[in-house]
Amino acid sequence: MSASFRTRFAYALVAVTSLVLGVLLASNLGWTPGTLAQQGDAPVPAKQVEALEETSNAFISISRQITPAVVSIQSERLQTAQAPDVEVPAPFEDFFQFRGPQNQTPMPQTAGGTGFVVRPDGYILTNNHVVEAAEHIRVELPDKRQFPARVVGRDPTTDIAVLKIEAEGLAAATLGDSDDVQIGEWVLAIGNPGFGGSQGLNFTVTAGIVSARGRSLNLISSRNENPYAIEDFIQTDAAINPGNSGGPLVNIRGEVIGINTAIATRSGFYQGYGFAIPTNLARPAMEAIIRTGHVERAVLGIQIKAMDQGFAEAAGLDRVTGVFVDGFAEIPQNPAREAGLQPRDVILTVEGQDVRSTADLQQKIAFRKPGDTVKLGLWRDGDREEVEVRLARRPDAPEEEEESRAAMTTNKLGMEVRELTPADVQSLELDNAEGVIVSQVRPFSPAWDTFPLASRVPVIITEIGGKRIRNLQDYQQVVDALKPGQTVYVKRKLRDGDGIRETYATLKIPE
Repeated sequence: MSASFRTRFAYALVAVTSLVLGVLLASNLGWTPGTLAQQGDAPVPAKQVEALEETSNAFISISRQITPAVVSIQSERLQTAQAPDVEVPAPFEDFFQFRGPQNQTPMPQTAGGTGFVVRPDGYILTNNHVVEAAEHIRVELPDKRQFPARVVGRDPTTDIAVLKIEAEGLAAATLGDSDDVQIGEWVLAIGNPGFGGSQGLNFTVTAGIVSARGRSLNLISSRNENPYAIEDFIQTDAAINPGNSGGPLVNIRGEVIGINTAIATRSGFYQGYGFAIPTNLARPAMEAIIRTGHVERAVLGIQIKAMDQGFAEAAGLDRVTGVFVDGFAEIPQNPAREAGLQPRDVILTVEGQDVRSTADLQQKIAFRKPGDTVKLGLWRDGDREEVEVRLARRPDAPEEEEESRAAMTTNKLGMEVRELTPADVQSLELDNAEGVIVSQVRPFSPAWDTFPLASRVPVIITEIGGKRIRNLQDYQQVVDALKPGQTVYVKRKLRDGDGIRETYATLKIPE
């Protein structure tokens, strides 16, 4: 977007605004006759029309450029009425549309969201809360092609997740530098707002401006009780609604500068306040997930508070700056405590770079490696000091990423089985202990349709694809030999009111 275009657009906007206000004021004061014929006699000057047409064409070009990279995400998971989908501080809401039957028994439910392709070979960036706890994920492209998707990894700390679909040659979005974002600049939001379960509004484009930067809403930390959550939202007034979660916020150069994540609303729908994760916050986590499947984070081991005028005056600072050390986190061999930090210290710099906010400090630390040493500039009791801290590994990090990896390494049929015990043979009145008994079925897995009642009714598998199953070893050998896309018969024993009966079902192996 050229400087000359922006200049012409600014002139045109001022001119048109002046023209409209002038007509309104003049009409109200009686300076011009209020006839429709005379109102239509004064055409808009050609230069103004030309400038506005150039702006319109720019929006059209950006929309055509970015929309092919945007995807619709449908996920399925179990949900109960007792457990709200997401708990966030009012009036902030996710754009995560959730729908389905509500009762005390966990039931399959579907949810809609948005994402965008970041690599032509099928890597997709979205919000963590769009796919968190999902058992089955399907992605639809703007050309209506649909693909099953798997979660490569999630980062609840920044609320981003990376998906992968088996496709090549996809249109991919370009990530811009969100540090260059200016308040007042034009942005476009693209996503899949849903109303009452309708998908008729998929791939909607809206326009607005950047309203503010550096917003911290305690949204991510409240959702998953994550004390290490990093929030540094871009605020926009571009119209966004439920279903837009994970969609791109795009600048006038067609670059993604944010991932739409939340709205401030009392109605559940757009009221002028939208929030997006900056790409510079999401990018390191995304790249780490694509490279290794997880995000490794470092911590200082402190509890922090934002500085305000009162804290600055109490500390003896002449302006509001830095971050207040409120205490120490309960972690083994706390690095901040061992380095000599104290409560009431104010952290002014990290490696010589000013610390502007709590989110700024978190970002300066979190994306470094455990074991790195950083130099902190402090304000303590009226004097400047420097300390070096050797960063520790975040205590809860391994469990988070292991949860994502575990979802991908579950048995490909989506069920757990065990060998029959003498107690099983006796209680079920079986002739022998041959076969394996289904102990758990993962919702929405290939086995979900074949064994929907396995959690309540004993199901014993004695044959798969014509191969006899006598024990756990037989079962594992047969399952390992099954080919993707293959459909096989499964012979099973069920107990009903008439005793044990044998039946057949079919099972399709995922591709």
